[in-house]
Amino acid sequence: MVPIRHTFPFLLLLILCWTAPAFAASKARRTQADSLYAVAIRDTAGLSLKERIRRFKQVLKLDSRHAPAHHQLARCYIERGPWARA
Repeated sequence: MVPIRHTFPFLLLLILCWTAPAFAASKARRTQADSLYAVAIRDTAGLSLKERIRRFKQVLKLDSRHAPAHHQLARCYIERGPWARA
């Protein structure tokens, strides 16, 4: 039987090779989400409320953990008020 100290580096390398593409893809999506968010913020003053909501949701489709987009989306919903949801 092979001692664990000899198999650990191999297992670690195997896990890193397996997950590396996922990390690269998620970083690209985060970068794209950041760019889209920056454009949405820049254009906020000239957009309708409905369009702002659509843009922030688009950012969240790319990166569901994008906190600033969640914040801005919440502000849009507050601005819209409860009567619009009915």
